[in-house]
Amino acid sequence: MLPAGIDGIPLHPLVVHLVVVLVPAAAFTVLVSVIWPAARERLGWITPGLASSAAISVPIAESSGESLIEEVQVSAQTATHAELAEGLLPWVAGLALWSVAVHVWGLRVRGGTGIAGMPRRLVAVVLITGAIVFSAGSTVQVVRIGESGARSVWTDAAAVRFAGNEVVR
Repeated sequence: MLPAGIDGIPLHPLVVHLVVVLVPAAAFTVLVSVIWPAARERLGWITPGLASSAAISVPIAESSGESLIEEVQVSAQTATHAELAEGLLPWVAGLALWSVAVHVWGLRVRGGTGIAGMPRRLVAVVLITGAIVFSAGSTVQVVRIGESGARSVWTDAAAVRFAGNEVVR
């Protein structure tokens, strides 16, 4: 498990921003790669690499969040945030695996070979559909988690409220 903070600064808010940036970026590149062959060729392994990095960042963010929960008072909103966060990894792992499938398919199409005798158009439709599902699911889940985390921080009774220049607890 990661430490709750470094030099008194909570680690979780810093780490989650990796997820907030990497997941939508990966989702976008997967969609672009599956729809636009020229982009797929140019992006190459960047798309699966970005999606894999996003998948790796999720458990790191979860671990830092679990460490932080041990240090703060857990409210209903914090519990909701943690529960939503647990549902992200399957979406992002699916996105990462799908990005590899899209990349490999692009290599095979460029090389002139199909996939197990399946019609090329059918494979394209399946890959596009999956890319849309995993990209949308991952991105929506990140937004839901982020919104619940912001609510947890800024509206909980334990949150620090600013009144003018004074910090009021």
